[in-house]
Amino acid sequence: MIYKNPLIFLTFLLAPLMLTSQDLHFTQFQFAPLTINPALTGAYHGSYRIGGIFRDQYRTVGGQGFQTLDFNIDAPVFRGIRKQDWIGIGIGIDALDQAGGLRYNSTFFRLNGAYHLSFNKEQTRIFTLGFQYNTVGVSIRQLSTQDTRGGNMVSDPDVEAFNAMGMEGKVNSNYSDYVVGLMFNSKGKDSDFKIGVAGARILRPQLRLGNSLERLDFRLTAFGQYTMPITDRTSFTPGFLYQKISSAQEFVVQSQMGYMIRPDKQIKLNGGLGYRLGDALQFLMGADIKDLRVGVAYDMNISSLSPASRTVGGFELAVAYYGKIYKKPKVKPVIVCPRL
Repeated sequence: MIYKNPLIFLTFLLAPLMLTSQDLHFTQFQFAPLTINPALTGAYHGSYRIGGIFRDQYRTVGGQGFQTLDFNIDAPVFRGIRKQDWIGIGIGIDALDQAGGLRYNSTFFRLNGAYHLSFNKEQTRIFTLGFQYNTVGVSIRQLSTQDTRGGNMVSDPDVEAFNAMGMEGKVNSNYSDYVVGLMFNSKGKDSDFKIGVAGARILRPQLRLGNSLERLDFRLTAFGQYTMPITDRTSFTPGFLYQKISSAQEFVVQSQMGYMIRPDKQIKLNGGLGYRLGDALQFLMGADIKDLRVGVAYDMNISSLSPASRTVGGFELAVAYYGKIYKKPKVKPVIVCPRL
């Protein structure tokens, strides 16, 4: 059997893994907090947060690739049982699209809630329990011998292999998922430390595609990040992300430096490096402009796929806005009695 498109050949080799454990994948995971841990819902200083991130990956492999888009909004909206506690809620919408021969697409819709338990009135040490309800829709479109996307014809054996799975035409399926997350947050005057763990697919949902029924594996995610001041204008932020699904796992370490170039305008430049173990070097750049954060990332692939990808891994563009709503102060009227 000869495959004229290397991505299609790779797709069929990885099809069982893709259909059972394909998940969102971001280098700038800080810009997609609700995909990492529901305990991050409402875990920031501000009234609301709106963000989005776009990722394009493996575009050079056969002229095709993967595109991922995430949009999220969350807010700390309710006071908790005690005055120093609060409850955060949020929603997230994500889309994963594979532009390769298999035409695999999935859409995620998330509802998030988190209870933030503060150990003191200053809210400098906080323990959080988060919960997420997630619905996922999956669709796959049949291969066609007339498909010339990427400049390559799809061979008849490719179509036969796809149809043998009982998925003629376009197949749609969906499943529901539950995620539980824990996090500890410690804050100083200019420092911020977060560490957390989350478990997804805790009830092992099932996904049916054609005549194939797969029970999805439990996913474990752990993360940590520490922002510390170096000088009045400079900060250092190391962090890590670990994810595990069955025997597949991912470990990322990153570090970024921030420099306040205009303290009067609250403009800060950020830049750093990261490494995804056995897969890619990461280059990160960004800026904070008052309540607006922007970020750009590039992955240089160094895995066994690098000959096909020509070391081009993924490109990301991200943005987040932290809005603040201030209450008007209530000033008690003062009656002035002039002297007679």
